Amino acid sequence: MKTQELMTKNPGFCLLNDTVYKAALIMKRYNCGVIPIVTDRRSKTLQGVITDRDLALFLSQKNKPAKRLKLRDFEFRRVKFVHPEDSIRRAARLMEKFHLHRLPVVDDERHLKGILSLRDLAREAFKERRLRTQWIKEKEIASIVERISVAR
Repeated sequence: MKTQELMTKNPGFCLLNDTVYKAALIMKRYNCGVIPIVTDRRSKTLQGVITDRDLALFLSQKNKPAKRLKLRDFEFRRVKFVHPEDSIRRAARLMEKFHLHRLPVVDDERHLKGILSLRDLAREAFKERRLRTQWIKEKEIASIVERISVAR
């Protein structure tokens, strides 16, 4: 099974010139804890991601309101991602290795196509148990969650 089959298509995103406040509003609207940051609305070239935790830490270090802080001032870590054609197993290994709950899905030019979450994998594992297919097993998901949750 490929990541494009499970990913959330057309996820919320922010631009580099957007404010921290706008990122928080988008997280609230989409009920998520991570927002991809892209260069522009048309190409959606991935620049990084920002999590709710990142926002909290960023705000705690600045003495400005969230409406005046731009995402371009945030130092993005090297972002991990998968391609639409990558296997679910590859995505799960990346999540496990780097303690990630979500991965952006991008094409060869790094244009944002979707987000794959640990929740997506868990839902699929549950469905597969009922259908008795073998893409990814619940035990694998439990193992990944355990390893992600262990403090680094």
